[in-house]
Amino acid sequence: MTVEGAIKNLKKKLEHLYPGDEALAIAKMAVGETCHIPKWQLALQGKSALSEAAVAELQAIEAALMQAQPVQYVLKKTWFYGDEWKVNPHVLIPRPETEELVQRVLSDMNHHKDNLPHPLVCDIGTGSGCIAISIKKNFPQADVYAIDVSEDALNVAMENATNLKAAVNFVQLNFLDASKWMALARFHYIVSNPPYVLRTEMTSMHANVLQFEPHLALFVEDDDPLLFYRAIAIFGEQHLKPGGKIFVEVNAAYGRQTAELFASHAYKEVAVLQDMQGRDRFVTATLG
Repeated sequence: MTVEGAIKNLKKKLEHLYPGDEALAIAKMAVGETCHIPKWQLALQGKSALSEAAVAELQAIEAALMQAQPVQYVLKKTWFYGDEWKVNPHVLIPRPETEELVQRVLSDMNHHKDNLPHPLVCDIGTGSGCIAISIKKNFPQADVYAIDVSEDALNVAMENATNLKAAVNFVQLNFLDASKWMALARFHYIVSNPPYVLRTEMTSMHANVLQFEPHLALFVEDDDPLLFYRAIAIFGEQHLKPGGKIFVEVNAAYGRQTAELFASHAYKEVAVLQDMQGRDRFVTATLG
């Protein structure tokens, strides 16, 4: 079997689970990882034959993929903001929108670096650590804290921080329990991609998300869709330094309502920002 043949064969098998382009991308990722070929070299090495060991490994990967397991969990890795990250079912697979969130925070930090050379940053619900670690890697002068309720998620995040040589302060606590906040410092930036998918939206989601990604990090109850943003707003009033900023990723259907929530508290310069798809995806606010 050649590299090219393996990709075509796996793509065909995956097409009943995924659209054609997505099936092809997954097939390329799986074959490239199995054969240790970078994505950009797959076409160049398309006629190369797979070894027996590679064929056996690819068969095991294929079996997992056919059960709708996300390819990132099967390969135990993904890519985010230019780096390779460990992921497993204890953490969400980082999305491109969250890369945009990181970019917006870093852009603001760089804009104010002369007046604020050593900002304190808090990432709420860190999961894999992708936000906190990416900020620390790209703005090393920052002092970054990363919070999560899940010990298993924090173990993944700490491994990623070690692998990527980022000195992040990890804290395990239930953020919705306000009595735990006193253990935390005051920050210049609060960043979060909290749970924001409604339970009623589950029916429109792909099986690989519903069956394998952690519901604790994904879903919020329909009767209180802004639960985490309300907690973040109150936390910010107590734990942001004067003029400190909040950057959050939001449910596209609740951008305006999330902004109104922050505006109803002690925040000014509240704005709803769109992602690259033109959807309301981020809200920013400054403590007045």
